[in-house]
Amino acid sequence: MKQIRKIEQKREEKKKQPKKIKDVTVNDDNEVERLVKLVIGVVVFVLVFYAITALLTNKDKKSEDKKTEIQYTEILVGELWSQKGSYYVFASKMEDDQTEKLYEAYLELYHSKHTNDSYYIIDLRNVFNRNYVAEESNLSVGNHSEIRFKGDTLLKVVDGAITETYEGREAIINHLNSVM
Repeated sequence: MKQIRKIEQKREEKKKQPKKIKDVTVNDDNEVERLVKLVIGVVVFVLVFYAITALLTNKDKKSEDKKTEIQYTEILVGELWSQKGSYYVFASKMEDDQTEKLYEAYLELYHSKHTNDSYYIIDLRNVFNRNYVAEESNLSVGNHSEIRFKGDTLLKVVDGAITETYEGREAIINHLNSVM
């Protein structure tokens, strides 16, 4: 009990004593110095960020210097009947680059001699054209959604109607040779 009284007395004495207030001196030089360091840090950060961004975008601009070519010859099967006039349509799975270039060369040569007739190419590997590939061709259709291609096919279209069809490499090349 005596110990409890002693503890209570000490507490009362501490309460009666005046509280000591720490003297804090504010140094304006420290404040200005901290502000200057903060501003310099922010400026350095912004400059580094800008430099990194500039380097990355310049690399992109160098790769964009290549000229973009717009091709007008490749179409989707759904666009087969939407072209105007008389034209050839070549549909192929484009499995062999040499064969593809051979057909394109024949079609270019034909087009150079018959400038009124256009030609279009349908890549049957295209995701949008895959529904039109089948084991057997169906080229004489009343409904456009029923057309199917087995392999390399050349179509002559006049005013939205298929007038001639040629299937297989030999038949296509023979026909193109005969019309040139």
